[in-house]
Amino acid sequence: MRVLILILISCVVNAQSKFNNNWVTGSGAFFYRVDFNTTPPTVVQELNPQNIQCLGAASCLSNRLGELQLICTGDKLFNNKYKSIINGGNLTDDKYYYQYGTPNLSQSSAIILPIDNDIFKVINTSISDSLYNNYPAFDRLYYHDIVYDTLYNNYRVTNKKKLISNAYYSRCGMTALRHGNGIDWWLVKQRALENTLHLFNISADTILPPKIFNYPAPRYTGWNYSGQMVFNQTGTQFANVQQQPNQLFIANFDRCQGEFSKPQVINIPTPLYDSFFSDTAKERHPCGLAYSPNGKFLYVLQWSKVFQYEINEPDSAKAWYQVASLDTTADWFVTYDQLQLGPDSKIYIGKYSTSANGAWSTIDNPDAKGAACNWCRKCLRFPTGANVLSPPNVINFDLGAADPPCGTINSDNFSEVILYPNPVINDALQLQFDAPINAHFDFQIHNLLGQIVMEDKIQSLAGKATINIRALSSGVYFITIKDKKIKFVK
Repeated sequence: MRVLILILISCVVNAQSKFNNNWVTGSGAFFYRVDFNTTPPTVVQELNPQNIQCLGAASCLSNRLGELQLICTGDKLFNNKYKSIINGGNLTDDKYYYQYGTPNLSQSSAIILPIDNDIFKVINTSISDSLYNNYPAFDRLYYHDIVYDTLYNNYRVTNKKKLISNAYYSRCGMTALRHGNGIDWWLVKQRALENTLHLFNISADTILPPKIFNYPAPRYTGWNYSGQMVFNQTGTQFANVQQQPNQLFIANFDRCQGEFSKPQVINIPTPLYDSFFSDTAKERHPCGLAYSPNGKFLYVLQWSKVFQYEINEPDSAKAWYQVASLDTTADWFVTYDQLQLGPDSKIYIGKYSTSANGAWSTIDNPDAKGAACNWCRKCLRFPTGANVLSPPNVINFDLGAADPPCGTINSDNFSEVILYPNPVINDALQLQFDAPINAHFDFQIHNLLGQIVMEDKIQSLAGKATINIRALSSGVYFITIKDKKIKFVK
């Protein structure tokens, strides 16, 4: 019998996966799910008895088939039935509420990372009871481990509020990128009141101390409740903005070594004002970023402007193009905030406030220069009376390993393979080879009667592979890979 299996590596790096195919936003009696499994995407209005607040900090993740799996609001976790997961509340500290109010408004301050089959890490920020230069001290960077509990048919937080770092961080801005080994993650977080980046290497069981990168500019201020950092689709370049100053930071990135290089500070142009803000300095606050799919352009948000920046154009007069200004009259305009590249290769632009905001504008052809990028004013409509903010904090989950994966050996030679855990947990049979090999192997699984109950191929990347054995009933089995035969229990 030949059984279709799911392999962790192919699940993670398969370009056809749909991890970003559901976005959640909004609060109140309803919240809203943008379903990218249809063309054009469908806005689904969901009842909100759990008081899910998908605001600036929201992050979400679908499975490879495009079915919503997890929602993080910044301080709570919900499953695909919009129910709280087990132990999924109070991801932040009480002091956060006392000093700052709801954690849900801090833009890009939470993110969900897939680690293994039905195993995830959530990263978020919180604060202690101290102040830093008269600003709330965002000095808690936490991780939380999530596994699927088959007994309760729900996800469960197993390790909660585990401290990664207690440095003083900006309240906004956090992103992640697949490591060049195809397995681990790089997570980037901005220090407060300076241009210092902390880069964390996150694996299934380890988060290493951060690599620290200091740059002389821009010098960020305490105005940091809006801002965004992003990688391009290939993971070779990084960009960052915060509310002040009116500058764009860009650097190259090596996702094998975890190194930033060739940093640039670029002044964002000062355009004619719309006379929307009484304080024109406020009008120049940069608050969001998105790369075009081909990486040629960056789209930069100010509170009332949308710009396109051509990265490799040396003439600044030609590099910058103002895509749009207010998307409605000044009386009804809600300031722009975060923007995201969607699974359909369009860019979606959110707002800072839910007040009178029932639509997102889009950039329908972001790979094209100038007016050809096709600004579409309020083209993703939500139901009448909807209270929506920005798209969630999502990343390129489809980026796979470097070719070849970092530090791997293009060989199928090994002398030992370890199987773990044994008995198997959550249907994930994990294999660890004794060398960082990059190869495909045939395997067979036999029952105690010697019958073949599963056979297929697995791919080892950096000496690791995972087989989903959900199709097997409980019992004792043997797996054979090349000349190695290993006993395991499900």
